[in-house]
Amino acid sequence: MFSRWLNNVIIRVGILAMRLAIGLMAVIMVLVGLMIASRNTTAHVSLPSLTDFQVLTEDHYYGDFDRIEIVAVHDGYQRVRLERDFISDSSLSFWAQERGLKLREPQDIKLVVTRGEHQVRYLLEKSLPLAWSLHASASRSGYHESIELAVHKISSLP
Repeated sequence: MFSRWLNNVIIRVGILAMRLAIGLMAVIMVLVGLMIASRNTTAHVSLPSLTDFQVLTEDHYYGDFDRIEIVAVHDGYQRVRLERDFISDSSLSFWAQERGLKLREPQDIKLVVTRGEHQVRYLLEKSLPLAWSLHASASRSGYHESIELAVHKISSLP
């Protein structure tokens, strides 16, 4: 009888120790995440109101986009929305789906604005898709596309 009681006490102490260890690991991971986030805070370049710009990734040209909007800034990342109506360009939504669902790794995106002979380039560094949609456009024949990205840093390129 005493050995059964002792076995129950040992099992309960073991379970309690395991729960404490798991809780301590969770606290440590949160603290490490906060330290990393505080180290990686960077100054952000504000984008002017852009219309009619081109979007490129490292390996593909996605054509002209109509609108860009910085939706929010949170934890060192800017939430950026790109939108357009198009007919035959490659869809950035397919890239977003591949990066967002399968690979889960950020990628740099270039924006190129051309005004006459003058070009301005921006880099959306470490962009990771958060949301995307692609559907038939109500206003034109073709499609409407919207992509929201978490962007680590926006910088001007020479």
